[in-house]
Amino acid sequence: MGEFDMKKWVWIVLTMLLFFAFGGCYSSLGEWEDRIRQYLDEESSDMQSAKDPDSTPEYGENESIPDISYVEDFSAEDSSTEDSVPEPGMEQMYTYTGMMEELAELSILYPELVRLDTLGYSAMGREIPLVKLGNGEAEVLYVAAIHGCEFSTVNYMMRCLREYTETAAAWESYGGYNIAEILQNYTFYIVPMANPDGFEISNHEEEPLWLCPDLEAARYDYSCNGNGANLNRNFPIAWEEAEGGTQPDAAMSKGAYEASEPETQALIQLCEEHDFERMFSFHNYGHCVYWQDTYSGSVPGDAELAELLEEVCGFYLPDATSDPVRYGGGFENWFRMRYNRPGFCVELGLLEYDTSVFLSDFEDAVAWYSTRYAMLLGLQ
Repeated sequence: MGEFDMKKWVWIVLTMLLFFAFGGCYSSLGEWEDRIRQYLDEESSDMQSAKDPDSTPEYGENESIPDISYVEDFSAEDSSTEDSVPEPGMEQMYTYTGMMEELAELSILYPELVRLDTLGYSAMGREIPLVKLGNGEAEVLYVAAIHGCEFSTVNYMMRCLREYTETAAAWESYGGYNIAEILQNYTFYIVPMANPDGFEISNHEEEPLWLCPDLEAARYDYSCNGNGANLNRNFPIAWEEAEGGTQPDAAMSKGAYEASEPETQALIQLCEEHDFERMFSFHNYGHCVYWQDTYSGSVPGDAELAELLEEVCGFYLPDATSDPVRYGGGFENWFRMRYNRPGFCVELGLLEYDTSVFLSDFEDAVAWYSTRYAMLLGLQ
């Protein structure tokens, strides 16, 4: 990073906006990386030329030296103006595009730590990104935004990803955790937006593949994917008894049949192909951890990990969920049943905060300075 950083990322955003205007909506992760890498190479070359007096361009008699006096000085130290760019994971709401740009940036800046892959494709054709953080043999899985309306989970996951990466690269302590050492022993598989269609429908007013008269009123609480199915009611565990019908809906449809949705299928395939020691699915509201159900009962290590989440992060631990209407079709419930390992539903937001202010009061609303350690607990 150098003194040209702000200008660099302004140009990256402009480049990507132009690319989207003329190059299609849903580009692959490889194309994101190629575009940003090309820009960084050109910027690096330009800076080297600027430092080399022998490379100064010569202008002929009929050529004028370009006037750059109108260019804003981005290197000023004072960034306290109202228009200053918010820190990642703070006041801005992500878009699918913005998230993909940031992931590509991280993979280029920290290739030894961050690798991008494709989990699968959404009902509406979006590529679902999968981030691999670290190089360890042991594997853990963290998933956000399985519900479209739960935007704060994306901010939380992206901020964790950036801070973990930057701290590990610098071999610095993160609240007493040696993340660089953890990432030598573990690989974090991170899905920062498991339901990109639902996210864009709820938060950026995109039209879904299905429509209903009440859609506009339901956008704020739109939990489902592009097909109108609630992914956290679609997994193959007590699906017949799960809450919700089988017709498309904004919130509670459990899908036409169990594991009917491409996003569900992609997560199942990922879990089947790996040996995850645990899985956290991050949600928006309640500041609690649903860590056990009566279908699977206790699984090895779940009580110890749940107690750490309570002690360090301040999460409330409800009793085991006993009603299949509530746990039927759930991702974390299926994970526990299938692998006999901890699968947790982590509800980030504090009860006293309305979800409409989660961005303006992000740190307080999700108790950031405690919950930021959630993914690291028990790994040292």
